[in-house]
Amino acid sequence: MKRLTLILMILHLAIFLGACNLSQENLIPSPTAEDSEIVTSTEPSEKPMDEGNITSIPESEEPSVSVEPSGSESPGEIVPAIKRIQAGQTLILQQVAMIDQEVGWAVGGADGRADSILRSTDGGWNWAEVSPPEIIPEGTTLIASGSFLDASNAWVLFQPMGDAPPGVAQDMIVWRTSDAGAHWQASAPASVEFIGSEHSPALLQFNDPDQGWLLARYGGAGMHRYPVYLLHSVDGGGTWQTLEDPYEGLWLQSCPKTGWDWLSSGVGIVTIGFCPFDSAEIHLSFDEGQSWESIRLPFPPGEEAKFGSTSCEAHSPILYSPDDVMLASDCPLWTDVPETAHLLYTSQDQGKSWQTWEYPGGQLYALEGEKLLALGRDLYRSDDKGLTWTLTKQVAWDGQFSFVSALRGWAIARDDEEIAFVYTEDGGRTWQLIEPGLIP
Repeated sequence: MKRLTLILMILHLAIFLGACNLSQENLIPSPTAEDSEIVTSTEPSEKPMDEGNITSIPESEEPSVSVEPSGSESPGEIVPAIKRIQAGQTLILQQVAMIDQEVGWAVGGADGRADSILRSTDGGWNWAEVSPPEIIPEGTTLIASGSFLDASNAWVLFQPMGDAPPGVAQDMIVWRTSDAGAHWQASAPASVEFIGSEHSPALLQFNDPDQGWLLARYGGAGMHRYPVYLLHSVDGGGTWQTLEDPYEGLWLQSCPKTGWDWLSSGVGIVTIGFCPFDSAEIHLSFDEGQSWESIRLPFPPGEEAKFGSTSCEAHSPILYSPDDVMLASDCPLWTDVPETAHLLYTSQDQGKSWQTWEYPGGQLYALEGEKLLALGRDLYRSDDKGLTWTLTKQVAWDGQFSFVSALRGWAIARDDEEIAFVYTEDGGRTWQLIEPGLIP
């Protein structure tokens, strides 16, 4: 029996035996013996529901070379989606982005690949492949990254597995769909030397159907240099303007970029990883990424001596508004017993001043209103924008989470090499295993 599935089964049993403070309706049944495999079959999952709610994407013809962009100045034509996963292959989800309780997008593939785009209309139980017609050369492994705005609009780009050879230009293509993946349109190519590395995939974000940003990341290149390309689109991803490159870039070329966030107004934030500084660093832009302001984050007042010469890593940036900024920072402390302090930062004046205090740690996830999650192997919830926290659950896996409300969420759960797809209906107190089916 797969270890992660066994962990989940033991977790359910422990809930049943020990969670006397929960009502029976909150307890989720443990998987049966038939659920022992983490990965799924290609048969649609048998969730009790109206089959009329399952919407499959129509079959389409194989793409031809006409799907290539028509030139450097204009996007390519609209072409049908394709299917890469064949009948009888195993479907594994690698990333998930749910839009609401029923509709969601995912990146996954057959036999552990991450080059297929999938879409569900039944809460993640069954998935239709709606991949763009990207041509994958034989013997090449690609990784897909996406921005999923709503039930209809999505953008996807592909990067080769492994580091790109230095100094070799390539054409980067961003695919866009506005009809739930039934058809895709290729952008005009943008010339870059890399798109992403295995451990630093490209970042892509659209907040509305027109304006988006793309950060191509390379990884470490020596002397704390982590080169990037920053690109911006104002026509729905059809064309891309390079705002910063590794050769003439002024702001974003040093140290790892751990996360970012954008508002449609053009305000953006990039958090920086471990640099040879004491406190963490961020970059803020108020002009759509044309220029950036670097900010070193202060330690809590009166506690500077506690942190000493530690190197802190900023992460989990959230832009509530152009003035209202939140992020977190992890600071290893040089003590006899290894310890990491976790700091929460908020600013109400565009980063000019900061309020900071310790929090339990984990990736920040904003929900409606002032509700906030801190997600790691310890799952915490805050109802007052991070001032106080309540432990929701301790899990034995690392997750990539997607919540659509304070109660309903999904996660790609990983434990070493094992991977599972799980969901919660009670804010993370209990998790149920899903074996996602593939719609023919």
